[in-house]
Amino acid sequence: MKIVILTAVLVLLSEAGLTNTGMSVPQWYTPCSNKERHSQSHRLRAVSNKNVIGRKLIKSLTKMTQQLNKTMELFKNQLLDDSYEEIQRAVDELQYVPKWVPGMGNVLMLFGERSIHLEVSRYLPKLHVELQKFSVAFEAVTNTERQRDIVEDTNTLLIQFLCEVEQALVMHQIGVPAPREERSLMADDERIPPDVTRHLIRDWGILVKYRDYLRYWRKLLTKMEKQRRKELKVWKEVKNQIPNTHARKVRPSSAEFQ
Repeated sequence: MKIVILTAVLVLLSEAGLTNTGMSVPQWYTPCSNKERHSQSHRLRAVSNKNVIGRKLIKSLTKMTQQLNKTMELFKNQLLDDSYEEIQRAVDELQYVPKWVPGMGNVLMLFGERSIHLEVSRYLPKLHVELQKFSVAFEAVTNTERQRDIVEDTNTLLIQFLCEVEQALVMHQIGVPAPREERSLMADDERIPPDVTRHLIRDWGILVKYRDYLRYWRKLLTKMEKQRRKELKVWKEVKNQIPNTHARKVRPSSAEFQ
């Protein structure tokens, strides 16, 4: 009898995300292990010297998107066709998907600026905060036994990318924004949906918003990179037309794409 009760309690705690997270430090508090921190720092210093930080982030976003596509396909394969249609319809109507989870709207607002700023460092603090919010959401998803195996790789890449962004912040002497996002960002009713259907809607909705978010960040950085190359080309043309002693003075700072 005691064993049955204990098992039931463990199941409830697992569904609530307490067995793995109750007393542990959230992953997004320390996304870089000592080894990863040294490795990422070395790589970022190397690419900084070549002024290609933007391209490095684009490459990482591409890798994350490819992994996420695999995760979503596995998730979808678990569902019956009629269940998937019901869940997708609910997600389209924004039912049971936490409103604080970032989406493409968070990135589209940057496209709406009068001119896209070419220094990627300007956008790093915003990206860092929003990645933490996704980390809060994915922790709840991975604490569900049913989804853990298929979402784990996507979550791992998210934490690695958060580490990469933190290293870029430090490199640009911006500093890591504080305080960190708390687990309490996710309300109890969001963390423990009342039934399996709402649970699946929440999980699928988080994956859909994450997919759109990564897609539009990649578009934004790609647009910045194209603009950087265009300005660099103009600078080189100008440089060829004036004496070398004055060339450095007219070089646009945005061409460095820091």
